[in-house]
Amino acid sequence: MTETDVLKRAQEYMLSLARGFDPLTGEEINDDSVINNVRMSRCFFYVADVLGKVIANGGEVSKTTVIKTTAYTMLSDEIINSFPYNDSPMGISNIIKTLREMIGEHGKPLSAVQITAWLLNEGYLIENIRSGKREKVATAKGNALGITVKEGINAQTGIPYRMNLYDTKAQRFILENHNRILAQLQNTEENV
Repeated sequence: MTETDVLKRAQEYMLSLARGFDPLTGEEINDDSVINNVRMSRCFFYVADVLGKVIANGGEVSKTTVIKTTAYTMLSDEIINSFPYNDSPMGISNIIKTLREMIGEHGKPLSAVQITAWLLNEGYLIENIRSGKREKVATAKGNALGITVKEGINAQTGIPYRMNLYDTKAQRFILENHNRILAQLQNTEENV
């Protein structure tokens, strides 16, 4: 068996474990096993990916510099202060769209999902189940910040919905915390 064959087998084992199967028997691993933990699964996928790169590199481990072309942009004070804060409450997607236009093609702001997840984690939003779907709505703390919930009915589907709207104070809060959220995400990625 060649070195490449050993690497390929190791990669197959990692992929099997990541998917929740015993690599030797092919049987599904019990849900309560530590191997089926989400963090372990991510680790197995990561190792399998690294092994794939080593295999593609002829079995050699090489140090390469990865340049993230889609790195998130830290917001300058100029962008935060010149943002066209809207007197009418606006949705998070509109805030992100405006930031994208201000930053231009050389960077990008955090996504609405990332910011909403942070607001949820900080207690400004809460996740509920409504009509079988998850929704995030403002808490009392979120209301005090300036997040309100608009209720409506989708004109095409007739399905009711709720949408969080952010007043001027909440818009400014999001922009002023953008860089903090970004730093927390980067720390999380480094510790995975």
